[in-house]
Amino acid sequence: MKIIELPILVRVEVALKDNKSGQTHVESYPEMDSGLLRADQYFWFTPSSRWDGDYTVTVTSREPHLSQELIARS
Repeated sequence: MKIIELPILVRVEVALKDNKSGQTHVESYPEMDSGLLRADQYFWFTPSSRWDGDYTVTVTSREPHLSQELIARS
């Protein structure tokens, strides 16, 4: 995920929910710039089933207040 054309986000939380298994993976970042991503701004998760994904990604920032939700299915 890359955030485009936004100011630097402070106190960012990214939550990826596997809608099939109900498991949620959450990562927190002190800040996230809309420019190039650093290696520590990626996270990995193991899907519950191959080629049959159903995920909800929620990105929340405290400063400025922002919440964005993305649903991805394959």
